[in-house]
Amino acid sequence: MSGQTEYGLGEGLARAAQALQAVVAFGTQERILALVVRAAIGGMQWTYRIVEKRLLEDSLYGLGQVVVGAGRITYRIVEHEGLEGILRRTARAILALSRGLQRLHTGRLRHNVLWVAASLIFAVLALTLCGQR
Repeated sequence: MSGQTEYGLGEGLARAAQALQAVVAFGTQERILALVVRAAIGGMQWTYRIVEKRLLEDSLYGLGQVVVGAGRITYRIVEHEGLEGILRRTARAILALSRGLQRLHTGRLRHNVLWVAASLIFAVLALTLCGQR
């Protein structure tokens, strides 16, 4: 009986060792798997925070600020300094040119009238002098 008892005890211990090994091995694998899953989820959450919050939102906010600033500068250049300024300068230049041409034309007209009068006087004198001979 002692042989059977030892065999039964040995077999019982072997079964207990297998069960313990299965529990320990399963628990260890489960813990490792849980750690891997937690690490993967943590990495994904960190990536989401970095990519979504910092990169995309900050980039969109910065891009919005750049677009608004460029719009303000463009408005100021185009409206105030560009179109209105060009129109203002063009109107001033045209008025100055027209005044200059007006003075030049009036002055030439007076000058030409004097030449006409002088030519008529010369013609009358020439006819008078030539007609007396």
